[in-house]
Amino acid sequence: MISTIEQIINNQNIKKIKSLIGIDKAIFFSLINKAFRLLKISITTYLIIRCLTPTEQGYWYTFLSLGTLTVFAEMGFLNIINQFISHEFAYLTENNDGSISGPNEKIERFISFIHFVLKFYSFIIPIAFCLLISIGSAFLKHSGTNFSIILAWIMYSFTGAITLLVSLCSSILNGCNKVAEVQKRTFFSLLINSLGIWAALLFGFKLWGLFVGTLLNIISSIILFYSVSPNLWKQIFQSKPLKQFNWFSETLPLQWRYALSWVSGYFIFQFITPATMFYAGAEAAGRMGLSISFVWAVMTAANLWPSTKTPLFNMLIAKNERQNLDKLFNITLKQSILAFCTGSFLLLFICTYLFPIFHWDTRILSPLEIFLLIIIALISLIVSNWAIYLRAHKQEPYVWLSVVSAILNGMAIWLSMKFSAATTVTIWSYCIVSLIMLIPCRFVFITKRKEYSEFSNYMELINND
Repeated sequence: MISTIEQIINNQNIKKIKSLIGIDKAIFFSLINKAFRLLKISITTYLIIRCLTPTEQGYWYTFLSLGTLTVFAEMGFLNIINQFISHEFAYLTENNDGSISGPNEKIERFISFIHFVLKFYSFIIPIAFCLLISIGSAFLKHSGTNFSIILAWIMYSFTGAITLLVSLCSSILNGCNKVAEVQKRTFFSLLINSLGIWAALLFGFKLWGLFVGTLLNIISSIILFYSVSPNLWKQIFQSKPLKQFNWFSETLPLQWRYALSWVSGYFIFQFITPATMFYAGAEAAGRMGLSISFVWAVMTAANLWPSTKTPLFNMLIAKNERQNLDKLFNITLKQSILAFCTGSFLLLFICTYLFPIFHWDTRILSPLEIFLLIIIALISLIVSNWAIYLRAHKQEPYVWLSVVSAILNGMAIWLSMKFSAATTVTIWSYCIVSLIMLIPCRFVFITKRKEYSEFSNYMELINND
């Protein structure tokens, strides 16, 4: 199957189209995954509507939102892993057998850092599990949830915490610029995950479908990610660097900033569904969660253009190739926005004209509310592009803006739901806050982009002298 896809990629007409819209191999396989994710969302939506009640639908999407609480344990460390590995890998060479070679010091730094993150995650995963169980169970009990649903949540929490290990393996390989290879394997693990969820729903497992699908995803992903480069993994696990590196002190200045940004991200992107569950009930949360999943799927697909270029951004910065860096970024930003606008138009058409035909419009928000969510997602996409560029410099200049945005969004959502319990009012307030925060985010991007460029040029002059 993979060889067939490779033949499609190498077709001359396809190459011309790819060149025009900026699709390289990494983005191509990522788009295949996103296209399948959209198919998965479509089939899962159908099965949820068919197999779950509106109340159970609300719990389904509340589970998904609460599952992202792992961010309070992981705190953005995956992004640091990607950055640091890319910066170290920029000076190494991959051999034909998949192992790496280069200066001994660089190899030792590279392997030593991976050993450091593996030890770090041996603490993060148990913390994430305890966090999910305690907060999620308390929230569900307060909402009057019965024990069987809480038990399903506990089991889903267990797999949700272990999923961090899958994300770690993916981040390590992406940092080595193996984005295309990772995306190939991700497709198959996603397929297995989807089949597990669909089978569980069809056979009446209801909310337990999330646990079944996630467990299958963990098993398949670990096997497939190891197959990307077995010799590289063997080299990592068998090598024992002689020199000691203080990675904790190197990552800490960036880690606390990422921690604040990633924790803030929960209140910016995920808080609205649990808040709707708390104040407006499970059915309203189901409509909110399903609609947000549609819009966020389009946004994450459009975010492929900058995210798949992150290792290249890191390497270009490490080598101080500023002109190539800025050219690549400007192109990917335009392509990312174009992809989002195209997907959003299609989504609005489907929700406005096709869903009513099947009488599914009662399971989602109104077209106006979905349009407002699209505006919010577009703003988030643009800021995400800026953040990816700036973070590639091993900096996190958006930390305090993320905190302010989280506070404003959290308060707007909470107050709107508390005093009106109306999704339209809540989404309007969410949208207004997002528009206001776009202005300072743009100012920070322009200022820091100039500052980082001047500093890089200054350091290069000193090194040359």
